[in-house]
Amino acid sequence: MNKRIKKIYEKKMDICNELTNHKKIEKVNQFLNKYIVCEVIVKEIIYKYKLINGEKIEKRNIRMHLTDIKKCLKFFSLECNVILLNKLFSCVEYPIKDRSCKKLRDRYVHGFDLKSIHLICDNYSNYMALMDEFLHSIK
Repeated sequence: MNKRIKKIYEKKMDICNELTNHKKIEKVNQFLNKYIVCEVIVKEIIYKYKLINGEKIEKRNIRMHLTDIKKCLKFFSLECNVILLNKLFSCVEYPIKDRSCKKLRDRYVHGFDLKSIHLICDNYSNYMALMDEFLHSIK
């Protein structure tokens, strides 16, 4: 096996071994599930906004940009703290400790990133509270 490929393989297998800890994998799974609920709701809100305003778009093509999210929430009179929205949906690559839930999800799903796993687990209660606050604010 190519040395580079072997190194990547070993690194990702180390992450798999790390996730044999049931508490960690449970936290990561619950984080991902709750984030997906938030994302699906936001995409649905954006979709409805675009339909009302005469834009034809397929749901699968909806992109989540903070400016669109804020505009759509305001249109439907859904009050949500801007700082909260940034902590959940920002696409900016802040230093790892300041990354949004979206970026942590992306790093985990697309990169199987150990730092993101540790951050999710170490700050689990905080991230879950942020997502709960968002979900409560749009009821």
